[in-house]
Amino acid sequence: MSGPLHTFVVLAYGRSPFLESCLESLRGQSVASVVTVSTSTPFAGLEDVCARFGADLRVHGPNRGIGHDWNMGLRAAETAWVTLAHQDDVYAPGYAAFVHEVAARHPDDLLAFCAYDELVGDRTRAPVPMLRVKRGLIEAAYLGRERITGRRAKRRLLRFGNPVACPTVALHRARLADFGFRADMKTNMDWMAWLDLADREGGFSFERAPLVSHRIHAESETSATIGSGSRSDEDLQVFERLWPRPLARGLSRLYALSYRSNTVVEPA
Repeated sequence: MSGPLHTFVVLAYGRSPFLESCLESLRGQSVASVVTVSTSTPFAGLEDVCARFGADLRVHGPNRGIGHDWNMGLRAAETAWVTLAHQDDVYAPGYAAFVHEVAARHPDDLLAFCAYDELVGDRTRAPVPMLRVKRGLIEAAYLGRERITGRRAKRRLLRFGNPVACPTVALHRARLADFGFRADMKTNMDWMAWLDLADREGGFSFERAPLVSHRIHAESETSATIGSGSRSDEDLQVFERLWPRPLARGLSRLYALSYRSNTVVEPA
Protein backbone atom coordinates (compact mmCIF):
# COMPACT_ATOMS: atom_id res chain seq x y z
CA MET A 1 0.00 0.00 0.00
CA SER A 2 1.38 3.39 -0.92
CA GLY A 3 1.78 6.14 1.65
CA PRO A 4 -0.24 9.34 1.96
CA LEU A 5 -0.32 11.68 -1.03
CA HIS A 6 -0.95 15.06 0.55
CA THR A 7 -0.08 17.09 3.63
CA PHE A 8 -1.72 20.16 5.11
CA VAL A 9 1.04 22.15 6.80
CA VAL A 10 -0.64 24.71 9.05
CA LEU A 11 1.56 27.79 9.33
CA ALA A 12 1.05 28.90 12.92
CA TYR A 13 2.31 32.23 14.22
CA GLY A 14 1.68 33.19 17.80
CA ARG A 15 -1.60 32.24 19.45
CA SER A 16 -4.47 32.50 16.98
CA PRO A 17 -8.05 32.23 18.24
CA PHE A 18 -8.91 30.56 14.93
CA LEU A 19 -6.34 27.75 14.90
CA GLU A 20 -8.69 25.11 16.30
CA SER A 21 -11.36 25.93 13.70
CA CYS A 22 -8.75 25.43 10.98
CA LEU A 23 -7.62 22.10 12.43
CA GLU A 24 -11.22 20.95 12.84
CA SER A 25 -11.84 21.61 9.13
CA LEU A 26 -8.74 19.59 8.19
CA ARG A 27 -9.82 16.69 10.38
CA GLY A 28 -13.19 16.76 8.59
CA GLN A 29 -11.82 16.20 5.09
CA SER A 30 -13.60 13.52 3.04
CA VAL A 31 -10.20 12.13 2.03
CA ALA A 32 -7.55 11.91 4.74
CA SER A 33 -4.33 13.90 4.53
CA VAL A 34 -1.40 14.27 6.88
CA VAL A 35 -1.80 17.37 9.08
CA THR A 36 1.27 19.11 10.47
CA VAL A 37 1.52 22.38 12.40
CA SER A 38 4.73 24.29 11.68
CA THR A 39 5.74 27.23 13.86
CA SER A 40 8.68 29.31 15.02
CA THR A 41 6.60 30.87 17.81
CA PRO A 42 5.12 28.01 19.90
CA PHE A 43 2.95 28.75 22.90
CA ALA A 44 2.06 26.81 26.03
CA GLY A 45 -0.66 24.31 25.19
CA LEU A 46 0.07 24.07 21.46
CA GLU A 47 1.18 20.44 21.78
CA ASP A 48 -2.15 19.58 23.40
CA VAL A 49 -4.08 21.35 20.65
CA CYS A 50 -2.19 19.42 17.97
CA ALA A 51 -2.70 16.10 19.79
CA ARG A 52 -6.43 16.73 20.09
CA PHE A 53 -6.77 17.10 16.32
CA GLY A 54 -4.27 14.40 15.33
CA ALA A 55 -1.73 16.88 13.97
CA ASP A 56 2.05 16.58 14.11
CA LEU A 57 3.96 19.55 15.52
CA ARG A 58 7.18 20.87 13.99
CA VAL A 59 8.94 23.74 15.77
CA HIS A 60 11.77 25.61 14.08
CA GLY A 61 13.70 28.70 15.00
CA PRO A 62 14.66 31.37 15.30
CA ASN A 63 11.83 33.37 13.75
CA ARG A 64 13.29 34.83 10.53
CA GLY A 65 10.16 36.18 8.88
CA ILE A 66 7.20 34.90 6.93
CA GLY A 67 9.07 33.72 3.83
CA HIS A 68 11.39 31.60 5.94
CA ASP A 69 8.39 30.23 7.86
CA TRP A 70 6.75 29.17 4.59
CA ASN A 71 9.91 27.45 3.40
CA MET A 72 10.26 25.60 6.69
CA GLY A 73 6.64 24.57 6.30
CA LEU A 74 7.41 23.08 2.91
CA ARG A 75 10.29 21.12 4.44
CA ALA A 76 7.97 19.73 7.09
CA ALA A 77 5.99 17.79 4.46
CA GLU A 78 7.16 14.39 3.26
CA THR A 79 4.33 13.77 0.79
CA ALA A 80 4.26 14.46 -2.96
CA TRP A 81 1.69 17.26 -2.57
CA VAL A 82 1.51 19.93 0.14
CA THR A 83 -0.83 22.78 1.03
CA LEU A 84 0.44 25.61 3.24
CA ALA A 85 -2.71 26.15 5.26
CA HIS A 86 -3.06 29.46 7.06
CA GLN A 87 -4.10 29.10 10.67
CA ASP A 88 -7.03 31.51 10.41
CA ASP A 89 -8.69 29.85 7.40
CA VAL A 90 -11.24 27.05 7.07
CA TYR A 91 -11.20 24.27 4.47
CA ALA A 92 -14.30 22.67 2.93
CA PRO A 93 -14.51 18.86 3.30
CA GLY A 94 -13.79 18.33 -0.40
CA TYR A 95 -10.48 20.19 -0.62
CA ALA A 96 -8.18 17.18 -0.15
CA ALA A 97 -10.33 15.13 -2.56
CA PHE A 98 -9.75 17.85 -5.17
CA VAL A 99 -5.98 17.52 -4.71
CA HIS A 100 -6.17 13.74 -5.06
CA GLU A 101 -8.22 14.10 -8.25
CA VAL A 102 -5.70 16.48 -9.81
CA ALA A 103 -2.80 14.21 -8.84
CA ALA A 104 -4.51 11.26 -10.55
CA ARG A 105 -5.64 13.07 -13.70
CA HIS A 106 -2.69 15.42 -14.22
CA PRO A 107 0.45 13.92 -12.67
CA ASP A 108 2.67 16.51 -14.37
CA ASP A 109 0.93 19.53 -12.82
CA LEU A 110 3.02 21.90 -10.73
CA LEU A 111 0.16 23.20 -8.61
CA ALA A 112 -3.58 23.14 -8.12
CA PHE A 113 -5.70 25.84 -6.52
CA CYS A 114 -9.33 26.69 -5.91
CA ALA A 115 -11.66 29.64 -5.54
CA TYR A 116 -12.26 30.99 -2.04
CA ASP A 117 -14.83 32.90 -0.01
CA GLU A 118 -14.06 35.49 2.64
CA LEU A 119 -15.00 35.21 6.31
CA VAL A 120 -15.58 38.19 8.58
CA GLY A 121 -16.30 36.99 12.07
CA ASP A 122 -18.31 33.82 11.62
CA ARG A 123 -20.04 34.92 8.44
CA THR A 124 -19.19 34.55 4.79
CA ARG A 125 -19.39 38.02 3.31
CA ALA A 126 -20.70 38.81 -0.14
CA PRO A 127 -17.89 39.06 -2.73
CA VAL A 128 -16.27 42.49 -2.59
CA PRO A 129 -15.33 44.15 -5.91
CA MET A 130 -11.68 43.08 -5.68
CA LEU A 131 -12.62 39.44 -5.14
CA ARG A 132 -14.84 39.61 -8.23
CA VAL A 133 -11.95 41.15 -10.17
CA LYS A 134 -9.63 38.32 -9.08
CA ARG A 135 -12.16 35.74 -10.21
CA GLY A 136 -12.35 37.57 -13.52
CA LEU A 137 -8.56 37.41 -13.91
CA ILE A 138 -8.71 33.67 -13.38
CA GLU A 139 -11.44 33.21 -15.98
CA ALA A 140 -9.54 35.39 -18.48
CA ALA A 141 -6.59 33.01 -18.19
CA TYR A 142 -8.54 29.73 -18.07
CA LEU A 143 -11.26 30.54 -20.63
CA GLY A 144 -13.62 27.97 -19.14
CA ARG A 145 -10.95 25.29 -18.78
CA GLU A 146 -9.94 23.50 -15.59
CA ARG A 147 -6.23 23.53 -16.40
CA ILE A 148 -3.67 25.66 -18.23
CA THR A 149 -0.20 24.53 -19.30
CA GLY A 150 1.23 27.19 -21.60
CA ARG A 151 3.60 29.87 -20.33
CA ARG A 152 1.53 32.65 -21.91
CA ALA A 153 -1.70 31.59 -20.20
CA LYS A 154 0.01 31.10 -16.85
CA ARG A 155 1.61 34.54 -17.02
CA ARG A 156 -1.69 36.09 -18.17
CA LEU A 157 -3.19 34.74 -14.96
CA LEU A 158 -0.72 36.89 -12.96
CA ARG A 159 -0.18 40.01 -15.09
CA PHE A 160 -2.70 42.32 -13.43
CA GLY A 161 -2.49 41.09 -9.85
CA ASN A 162 -2.33 37.91 -7.83
CA PRO A 163 -5.65 36.04 -7.93
CA VAL A 164 -4.02 32.81 -6.65
CA ALA A 165 -4.39 32.86 -2.86
CA CYS A 166 -1.59 30.91 -1.20
CA PRO A 167 -3.84 29.03 1.30
CA THR A 168 -5.79 27.56 -1.64
CA VAL A 169 -2.71 26.19 -3.40
CA ALA A 170 -1.51 22.60 -3.37
CA LEU A 171 2.09 22.36 -4.58
CA HIS A 172 3.44 19.25 -6.30
CA ARG A 173 6.58 19.06 -4.21
CA ALA A 174 7.73 15.87 -5.94
CA ARG A 175 8.28 18.01 -9.06
CA LEU A 176 9.60 21.06 -7.23
CA ALA A 177 12.60 19.88 -5.27
CA ASP A 178 14.39 23.23 -5.74
CA PHE A 179 11.32 25.40 -5.10
CA GLY A 180 11.18 27.98 -2.34
CA PHE A 181 9.67 31.34 -1.45
CA ARG A 182 11.75 34.50 -1.29
CA ALA A 183 12.72 35.19 2.30
CA ASP A 184 13.39 38.90 1.64
CA MET A 185 9.72 39.68 0.92
CA LYS A 186 6.92 40.15 3.44
CA THR A 187 3.73 39.87 1.39
CA ASN A 188 4.25 38.99 -2.28
CA MET A 189 6.37 35.87 -1.87
CA ASP A 190 3.55 33.80 -3.33
CA TRP A 191 2.88 36.05 -6.35
CA MET A 192 6.58 36.06 -7.21
CA ALA A 193 6.75 32.27 -6.74
CA TRP A 194 3.78 31.65 -9.05
CA LEU A 195 5.54 33.74 -11.70
CA ASP A 196 8.64 31.57 -11.34
CA LEU A 197 6.51 28.43 -11.73
CA ALA A 198 4.71 29.91 -14.75
CA ASP A 199 8.02 29.73 -16.62
CA ARG A 200 8.39 25.99 -15.93
CA GLU A 201 6.90 23.04 -17.78
CA GLY A 202 3.74 21.83 -16.07
CA GLY A 203 0.10 22.69 -15.57
CA PHE A 204 -1.87 24.83 -13.14
CA SER A 205 -5.22 23.19 -12.30
CA PHE A 206 -8.15 25.20 -10.94
CA GLU A 207 -11.36 24.32 -9.10
CA ARG A 208 -14.13 26.91 -9.38
CA ALA A 209 -15.93 25.78 -6.24
CA PRO A 210 -14.80 27.84 -3.21
CA LEU A 211 -13.16 25.12 -1.10
CA VAL A 212 -11.43 27.57 1.26
CA SER A 213 -12.88 30.28 3.49
CA HIS A 214 -10.23 32.96 3.95
CA ARG A 215 -10.60 34.99 7.13
CA ILE A 216 -10.32 38.78 6.97
CA HIS A 217 -9.43 40.42 10.27
CA ALA A 218 -7.43 43.36 11.57
CA GLU A 219 -4.63 41.22 13.07
CA SER A 220 -3.85 39.34 9.85
CA GLU A 221 -0.42 39.54 8.21
CA THR A 222 -2.04 41.09 5.12
CA SER A 223 -3.47 43.91 7.21
CA ALA A 224 -0.08 44.47 8.85
CA THR A 225 1.82 44.75 5.56
CA ILE A 226 -0.77 47.14 4.15
CA GLY A 227 -0.41 49.36 7.19
CA SER A 228 3.41 49.37 7.01
CA GLY A 229 3.57 50.22 3.29
CA SER A 230 5.59 47.12 2.39
CA ARG A 231 2.65 45.77 0.40
CA SER A 232 2.70 48.61 -2.15
CA ASP A 233 6.51 48.47 -2.44
CA GLU A 234 6.42 44.76 -3.23
CA ASP A 235 3.51 45.17 -5.65
CA LEU A 236 5.70 47.49 -7.68
CA GLN A 237 8.55 44.95 -7.68
CA VAL A 238 6.31 42.30 -9.21
CA PHE A 239 4.65 44.60 -11.74
CA GLU A 240 8.09 45.78 -12.91
CA ARG A 241 8.91 42.16 -13.69
CA LEU A 242 5.83 41.97 -15.93
CA TRP A 243 5.53 45.42 -17.47
CA PRO A 244 7.67 48.41 -18.53
CA ARG A 245 8.28 50.71 -15.56
CA PRO A 246 5.71 53.46 -16.38
CA LEU A 247 2.95 50.87 -16.79
CA ALA A 248 4.12 49.01 -13.71
CA ARG A 249 3.83 52.16 -11.60
CA GLY A 250 0.32 52.85 -12.86
CA LEU A 251 -0.82 49.29 -12.23
CA SER A 252 0.69 49.33 -8.75
CA ARG A 253 -1.28 52.47 -7.84
CA LEU A 254 -4.46 50.96 -9.24
CA TYR A 255 -3.87 47.70 -7.40
CA ALA A 256 -3.52 49.60 -4.13
CA LEU A 257 -7.20 50.51 -4.38
CA SER A 258 -7.98 46.88 -3.56
CA TYR A 259 -6.54 47.26 -0.06
CA ARG A 260 -9.73 48.82 1.21
CA SER A 261 -11.39 45.38 0.86
CA ASN A 262 -9.17 44.23 3.75
CA THR A 263 -10.78 46.80 6.04
CA VAL A 264 -12.89 44.86 8.48
CA VAL A 265 -16.23 45.93 9.84
CA GLU A 266 -17.24 43.23 12.27
CA PRO A 267 -20.88 42.17 12.02
CA ALA A 268 -23.15 43.19 14.87
